[in-house]
Parts: sequence; C-alpha cells; structure tokens
Amino acid sequence: MSANARQGDRKMCLAAGIDDYVTKPIRVDQLVEALYSVPPREKELK
Repeated sequence: MSANARQGDRKMCLAAGIDDYVTKPIRVDQLVEALYSVPPREKELK
C-alpha cells in the first residue's frame, strides 16, 4: 500500500518487483481484489 499515487508510480513499483499496488486512501473494492489475488500459503511444517 502506498501514499504515492502520482502518474507512473504504479508502473515503476510493479517493474521493481512488487506483486501489486494499492494506493491510499484505499478503496475497499481494490483492496479486496488485491487480497483475493494472493495465492494461498502452503502449510508450514513444524
């Protein structure tokens, strides 16, 4: 999540290897979409 919402910031962040980019102030629909796009974690062995 970033407060940087200038033109080109999203492209720059994604090019740097960030998986997704959500700006503040958040929009609930964008946040939900970003969270659902994260693959589930595999269970860790203890």
